Amino acid sequence: MILRFVPYIGVPLAAIPPIVLALSIDSGWSLVAETLALFFAGELLVGQAIEPWLYGRNMGLSPVAVIVAVTFWTWLWGPVGCCFRRR
Repeated sequence: MILRFVPYIGVPLAAIPPIVLALSIDSGWSLVAETLALFFAGELLVGQAIEPWLYGRNMGLSPVAVIVAVTFWTWLWGPVGCCFRRR
């Protein structure tokens, strides 16, 4: 849960132990694919639907305003993050 707050790498790092567990208990790749899909879908649902709704309600903001703000800051800092990762 704490890794969710680490930008860019928190969720992938949190997904590693369940993926390793899926690899160790299943002989095929289906359980690994299901685990990855669960993390991907959960992250999309929480990050793009639940958090904007919850934060907006508690702070008196509309969910649209929160999504617009997230989109703006992602657009602004996204290229900078890519530049620093390449080095």
